[in-house]
Amino acid sequence: MYKMVRSLLVLVLAASLVAGCSKDGDKGGTGGGKGGAVAKAKTPKEAVTNMSKAIEKMDKDQFLASTYLGEGGKEFAEAMFDTMAAMTAFGKEMEKAYGKDAIAGMVEQTPALTDEELAKLVIKEEGEKATATDPKGKPVRLVKKDGAWLVDMSEDVPKGEERAKALKEAKAMAKAYNDVRPKIGKGMTKEQIAEELGKAMKAAMPEK
Repeated sequence: MYKMVRSLLVLVLAASLVAGCSKDGDKGGTGGGKGGAVAKAKTPKEAVTNMSKAIEKMDKDQFLASTYLGEGGKEFAEAMFDTMAAMTAFGKEMEKAYGKDAIAGMVEQTPALTDEELAKLVIKEEGEKATATDPKGKPVRLVKKDGAWLVDMSEDVPKGEERAKALKEAKAMAKAYNDVRPKIGKGMTKEQIAEELGKAMKAAMPEK
């Protein structure tokens, strides 16, 4: 039901991992954080790095300032960020309570690139558009707007009724993760938490 939203979240996580900042030890959080004045990227690589730092610090202001989703995309970007933040916080609590393998199947994960792989990052710039490609072949689109480079996800955002549906589903996902997270480690096994998350997802998802 929420395959589209999960796919968009994976794209965002992939963009952050290209810059190598979303590694073990980041703070995570529940979203909505502010990191002061937002950074404006002068180069495509800076844009990917800014996106990465925003995700690492769960800085919504920086995330919104680093992303291009087309006209009217801000609300969708906010919902996507909140869902990602909820998933991150949920995952950290699960790993703390049940170990590293506890979040399999419940939280999307993408292996981080090594320092050697990061050194091979390829940037291809053509006018006001660019792509950043890691050695594993995952391209991240970028675009220059008002003098600043941004991670371009405009082509991945659904339109019209599909966008409205995806927006509702993103908010529902965030609610489900946030509702179940306080139960982690409170006398429940990871299997019971997974079952609770499934129930919460089903209850929170909007009707078709």
